Amino acid sequence: MLRAGTGLVHDEVAGADGAHVLQTYLRTRSPGQEPGHRTVRWAAGLGRGWVDLGRPDARLWVARVQADDTVAVPPGLRVVATRQRVWAGPLPTQGEGRVTGPATVCVWQLDRARPLWAVD
Repeated sequence: MLRAGTGLVHDEVAGADGAHVLQTYLRTRSPGQEPGHRTVRWAAGLGRGWVDLGRPDARLWVARVQADDTVAVPPGLRVVATRQRVWAGPLPTQGEGRVTGPATVCVWQLDRARPLWAVD
């Protein structure tokens, strides 16, 4: 449960294996648009793939890379998490990068252009 307005209330219960949650905030696509909240489930059994965010200007690729496995990663802003550390950095805009597991990888592809309605 997540509510914002006069305050923030958050309640979450993890299962036996803990919770694996990625929470993000994206700007609205048009001025004055009401904020929204949406939960998107990704089938971890897929191993890797694109998560449908329902937005043409924001894309998210997720992979759970097994130990000693190496996966090709699409270009974008890469966030890699292992048991020891988390780090982020851009991948080349052309071609693919590679990540060796065990790791969880998220790659954001965001349109960088400011919307026409944005005021400096």
